[in-house]
Amino acid sequence: MSASPNLGAHTVALEIPIQASRENVWRALVDETGNWWREDFLVTKGDNRRFQLEPHVGGRLYEETDSGAGLLWFTVTAIEPQKSLNLAGHIAPPWGGPATSQLSFQLEDHDGGTLVKFHDYLFGVVSEAMQQAMTDGWKLLLEDGWKSYAER
Repeated sequence: MSASPNLGAHTVALEIPIQASRENVWRALVDETGNWWREDFLVTKGDNRRFQLEPHVGGRLYEETDSGAGLLWFTVTAIEPQKSLNLAGHIAPPWGGPATSQLSFQLEDHDGGTLVKFHDYLFGVVSEAMQQAMTDGWKLLLEDGWKSYAER
């Protein structure tokens, strides 16, 4: 019999000031996700890869290809346009899990732009290496990707 994996929890918390209106920041988040999501974060292989968010309760954040390959990243659990977006997803063992992830994006007007309060609440098999990878990954995606795109 093998040992059970260590179960735990971790929270990634980021505050990201973006020098763009809340409307533009929101549009970049929900309508133009595939334009700023880093290609090296996609897992599907093939031609014409797409990454998109369906901005309604039950909508998917997912990637897919013309050949039918794909991955469901998250499902929208709550949405208030231009104010908040909550998603839930699963992290499979090939990416460090099994674990569950609950995302929260809160957008507020701030100094002529927008302040985004982001949280990723993880629970399940959450190793120290996974904790660091999730923190570093979200910083790359949201600060280097989304923020830079929204401020262009």
